[in-house]
Parts: sequence; C-alpha cells; structure tokens
Amino acid sequence: MLTAFKGSGIKVTVAVPNDAVATVASSQQEADRWVRTHVKPFVSFIDRIAVGNEWLHGHKRDVSPLVLAMQNIHRSLVKLSLSKIKVTTPHAFDAIGFPPSKGRFPYPADMKRILNLLQTTKSAFTLNVYPFFAYKVNANVNREYAVFNPNSNHVIDMGRRYTNLFDAQVDTHRSAMAAIGYPDFPLVIGETGWPSAGSNARGVNIQDAQTYNNNLVKHELSSEGTPMRRNVRMPTYIFALFNENLKGGGIENNWGLYHPNMTPVYSINLSV
Repeated sequence: MLTAFKGSGIKVTVAVPNDAVATVASSQQEADRWVRTHVKPFVSFIDRIAVGNEWLHGHKRDVSPLVLAMQNIHRSLVKLSLSKIKVTTPHAFDAIGFPPSKGRFPYPADMKRILNLLQTTKSAFTLNVYPFFAYKVNANVNREYAVFNPNSNHVIDMGRRYTNLFDAQVDTHRSAMAAIGYPDFPLVIGETGWPSAGSNARGVNIQDAQTYNNNLVKHELSSEGTPMRRNVRMPTYIFALFNENLKGGGIENNWGLYHPNMTPVYSINLSV
C-alpha cells in the first residue's frame, strides 16, 4: 500500500501495531528488522512512526513494553541515519478535569515516562481527540459548540474563551502535560472525526459529520491554534479517509470521507 504514495508529495505516518509492540520491544534486532522492512524502502515520504495505538487503554496499562519498543525503533533509525523520522505513540483523550486549565492525567507516572522519551528524541506527543463522544453522552454539550459552529455556549477559563469543544479538549490535555512538568510540548492530533451512520445515537448523521470535518479543516488551516497556544499549528489527521466496511458494524464502519468504492460520503473541502 505504501508504494501508492511514492511521488505523491504526501507525507505518511507508519504504525507499529499493538500486537507487534512486544516483539519490537524484545530486542534491538527485532526493531532493526522492522525498520528495514517497513521504513527504509519508503524513507522519502515517511515522517513519523507511531508505536502502538492508545496502548495505555489496554495491556493492563503496562507502559514498559511501549517505552522499550519506542526506544528500540529510535535506535534503529539513528543506526540507519534516519533520525529525521520521529517516533511517537498515539494516546486516547483521557485527561480529566474542567475547565481546561484543571486538566490532569489519571496515571501521571506512566505519562511522564513517555513524555521524557519524546522530549529526549525531539518528537511530539500524539493525541486522538473525538468531541463526538462527549457530545453523544452528554445532553448538556451544545451541538454548535461540538461541531465548531458559531454559538454562545462559550467556556471562559482564566481569561481564555473556548468557542468549541475540540479546543477545550486539546487544552485540557496541555494542562495535564504542564502539571507533570511538560508545558509547551508540541502536539500532533493523530485522529479526529465524526461518524456519519451506523447508530441512532445523538449526533450520528451525515450533516453533523460533514459540518464537523469541514469546520475542522477551516480551523486548522487558519493556524489560529487554541486559546492556550495561539497561532501554533498542530498537524491534524482526520479519521478516516474511507469507511471500513469489514469492521464489526455500527459506527465503527462509518467514519470515512469516502465509501470503499471511492464515492464520497459527503462533500468536504480539504484546501480552504
């Protein structure tokens, strides 16, 4: 699949799947083999390697294999003179606290180990942010606030005005990082999106999905940042390009901008 991106000008993040983390963590030789196979042939258009995905939400929250795998992959890149490719790991949004300035991690020691490694290797923290899930379960969350539309449901926090849920969630996470000694840490949004079908739950429809993703693009291309970090751009990835018709069903099949047959689920402007 990666060969399709050759010559496209598109930069790609490749993933070490969760079920491969233990193997890569087990020895430097395994990490070297993984990088030679999955990275070296495509080095001209790979800019990041994501080790695992939302690892701390499972695996008995054992951070050690994840950190070892990240260290081994980084050493492999250095050995092959590919250290411009950065190693990261995507995290689910799980900082707790309201308003955003009160954000804290439920497992600060684990997060500190990961952030220390990212800082040492000059990489960014990757965060998956889904305002949809908060909107779906909390009737007090206003639709317009959730999908970036103009609204009067603003949150004022330490003089900062939050006009959308995405910014509030991102800055809650920034506060959690600052609370354990990592302020101003660079962020990448590894996943964000909105399901268009598959459930009768609140917000699951094409209109809301189209509105959220179009407004997200405008927000990110404006380079306005978040209230806590004005004018700081974050690389942001929409989940997903295609609906995944082979998944188990429900909304899990319906996050894509396109159907598997390449027809659009709805119109979106990615170059506002």
